[in-house]
Amino acid sequence: MRTLEITTKTALVRSRIPGAAYVINPYTGCSHGCRYCYAVFMRRYSRQHQAWPWGSFVEVKTNIAQVLRRELTRKRRSTTAMLSSVCDPYQPVEARYRLTRACLEVLREYGWGIEILTRSPLVTRDLDLLRTCFDVTVGFSIPTDDDRVRAVLEPMAPPIPERLAALRDVHAAGIRMGVVTSKKHALAAQTLELLDYARFMEVLIGEEDSPRHKPHPDPLWQAATQLGVSPQYTAYVGDNPDDILAARAAGMVAVGVGWCVRPCHELQSAQPNLCIDTPEALLTIVGCAAAVAVKKSYILIATT
Repeated sequence: MRTLEITTKTALVRSRIPGAAYVINPYTGCSHGCRYCYAVFMRRYSRQHQAWPWGSFVEVKTNIAQVLRRELTRKRRSTTAMLSSVCDPYQPVEARYRLTRACLEVLREYGWGIEILTRSPLVTRDLDLLRTCFDVTVGFSIPTDDDRVRAVLEPMAPPIPERLAALRDVHAAGIRMGVVTSKKHALAAQTLELLDYARFMEVLIGEEDSPRHKPHPDPLWQAATQLGVSPQYTAYVGDNPDDILAARAAGMVAVGVGWCVRPCHELQSAQPNLCIDTPEALLTIVGCAAAVAVKKSYILIATT
């Protein structure tokens, strides 16, 4: 894996992600190299790695904390920033460069809200800092409960047991966490119990909490906004074209399933990102317990 130190002219990037006015990406590239990562397109914005495989390089924005401080001095009011949208802010190089921590320190100084999404237990290094920040949400991406599946999909990312242990540490530190679903509240609660995540989640949003329904994207946006989770890190799984249309309109990953009401070929007109024919295939996306407990469409966000 190649590391290149660079400088940047901007730190804050305006965001259309519900709940986050801006995003901060301390790094270009991500050494986790997840096989399904949507951020592969960032190669074309790299300084020297347009032709390199995703996961084989990281460009380190060494001055990003100083640039962030300069930008915040010009802001008239505080809002919320997300770390990060196209890299993992706690990927391995963060242990050396500490750019994410430096940005958190600046955000705390200016009273900004903070949203973090990561796969890495390295986030627990900064619990001392996060406890003192104005408003903090931490989300873990845990796509499966089987580490053998993780080794295929995310070969260079931290093992699932380490993420779950970090999730418990974050919860113990008093950092807010939550999960949402488009299913009825009772069914969602049952799913969380099966996954043994319910004790960690402060917020649960069910289908009945949204006044407008599919194919309108509003219920998906409302759920993501209330929990402070990026739609880009959300997969919406459904067996109906309305499910796919709603997911695409909301900026989420649209996954069609062909074993319920309609086969996959009948869902293609809605242009899903992925269509699968068996419940077993769904396990690689959402984990065994979730696939068994929720038989139709639902939202998967970060910690599910």
